[in-house]
Amino acid sequence: MPAKPDATAEEGGDHPLLTAEDLSVLPGLRRRALARIGTRPERSGEAVRAASLTLAAGEALALVGEPGSGNLVLARALAGRRRAAGGTVRHRGRDLATLTGRRRRPLRRAVQTLSLGPEPSLDPAQTVRAAVGRPLSEHRTAPDGEHDDARTALALERAGLPADCLDRPLAELSEQDRRRAELARAIVVEPELLVVEEQPGPHAAGARDEVLARLRGLRESTGLACVLVTGDLAGAGRSCDTVAVMHLGRVVEYGPAERVCAEPLHPCTRALLAEGGDGPPRPPAAAPDRGEGAPGCAFRPRCPAPLGHCGWEPRDLAALLQRRRARLDPARRRAERALIAGADAVGPPGAGRLVLTPGRRSSAEELLAHLRGLREEDSAADPREPLWGGVVTMSRDGDRVVVEFVEAVTPVLAPAGEPGRRVACHLVAGAAD
Repeated sequence: MPAKPDATAEEGGDHPLLTAEDLSVLPGLRRRALARIGTRPERSGEAVRAASLTLAAGEALALVGEPGSGNLVLARALAGRRRAAGGTVRHRGRDLATLTGRRRRPLRRAVQTLSLGPEPSLDPAQTVRAAVGRPLSEHRTAPDGEHDDARTALALERAGLPADCLDRPLAELSEQDRRRAELARAIVVEPELLVVEEQPGPHAAGARDEVLARLRGLRESTGLACVLVTGDLAGAGRSCDTVAVMHLGRVVEYGPAERVCAEPLHPCTRALLAEGGDGPPRPPAAAPDRGEGAPGCAFRPRCPAPLGHCGWEPRDLAALLQRRRARLDPARRRAERALIAGADAVGPPGAGRLVLTPGRRSSAEELLAHLRGLREEDSAADPREPLWGGVVTMSRDGDRVVVEFVEAVTPVLAPAGEPGRRVACHLVAGAAD
């Protein structure tokens, strides 16, 4: 890990460059106009819940997760582009929520964003001078554009382009050089933090690796910090100092990139490494996703070894019975379907009971015996069906059968036995809300 220069600001003192404490961010609004007149808006994207991070000057932090993990939402909140619903984001000790109007202008200059899409995004009809130097005029870095050409040329040099291309149209440059021009534009105002948003595409990994390689020297010499938004954990591990792995709005593993990639602790982290840049596999259609804000572990439907208190619910048993019937021959399928006339979940999500009503030609005793037989059958199988570890009791209540579940416990990010490493997983830390 490179040494970090001791970069401090006049107002920020000795505070870290950026800190987030228990940060929560709501999903974006799709129907803003309707929301203003009182209609309940639809939300898009994944909410971020209780994320806590620290970013030092010169550090490269990767926010890694599949689409919908919340890594992009978190990065934009850290950059001051999304307002927090809870918690705080501090830039050199200053709460971003308190910065408005003129007090926010220095932040807009200090934090810049670079989007790595499938194709370069700058207008090919513009000259390099106009495209790369535009942020200098937008942020009024000097009166009457004094020294703008010199600063633009310096940014080009740092991005790997010669200064004599200033007056060339971008259309005359190769695709690789146009990407370098995008980097030059992002650093021309000499920001303190650069947020690099990697979009899926065939050239994204190569563009990302070159950008981060170019920025390494700036990180060492000027203290420029980087936040990388990506789905490629292995690539992030090669390029960044620290990694935060995200799943459905939560940071599930956090620590030094080299250690996280060498010995991943969370099942989601292991899945990301196994799948390369494509992210962990989607759960089977029959496996229910955790509801937003429901207690328990959001990764539980896809975990290879979930525990009883990870969040089993009545709908999980219903899904298990459906999957089992799908494998049976038609006669046995009809017989098992006739055992159950209805199923009603009782209690809040993550802590409740499933009340089963027998069919007209079956009894509560027969239904209970069937369920107990399934539990014994699955427990003896290899691999063992983990759902039964989340069942407390199965009993008869009059003419119905009641299945009670272990109360779900949400894992929280907790120390994982190594300096700087934290993980939110009952299999590792055993910590919970």
